[in-house]
Amino acid sequence: MCINVCKGMFLDYAIAPAEADMQVGRCNDSAIAVCRDGDLLAYDNKRVIFVDSYFKETWRYADMTVPVTVDVRDGYPLYWYYRKFGVRIIHWWVAVMGCDITESDCGMFYLGDKTFLPALSAFDEGAASTLNSATFAAALWDRVISRTRDRYTIDAIWKELDWVSKWFSADGTYSNDLGDISP
Repeated sequence: MCINVCKGMFLDYAIAPAEADMQVGRCNDSAIAVCRDGDLLAYDNKRVIFVDSYFKETWRYADMTVPVTVDVRDGYPLYWYYRKFGVRIIHWWVAVMGCDITESDCGMFYLGDKTFLPALSAFDEGAASTLNSATFAAALWDRVISRTRDRYTIDAIWKELDWVSKWFSADGTYSNDLGDISP
């Protein structure tokens, strides 16, 4: 499907084996990854076209290099936090919302944007150095409902945030510039 999108847009493309597509943006800052997989942003690709449906011709473009203005900050708070605190915000978003490496591909139950963004706001005035997976887990815990507390401990939330961030930061799912995958 993504090949057809690239051909239709007259774009040069390379086919990445398995999960090696995450390295596209790491190898070339001007590259645009075209995929259906949302975790490419967590791998710190700067430009991604998400193909929602080839047949319906629906897609979304994410450009993680757009400067932050007041309108961007107010309209896209997750992006604003990403630009303020770095890619770990996307790692934690993926951990909370779910992806193919999280404990549950549906994410952490009863957590989501209604909890995630207010928890991040606790760090608006503080230094970036005060924000880590443990302090963010505590901020999430302060805002969760009782059903979440029944399902997760604060330690479990912290471990999931930390593990997911380490996974995406490890550069460990490929071994070289050719896209050869590590065993």
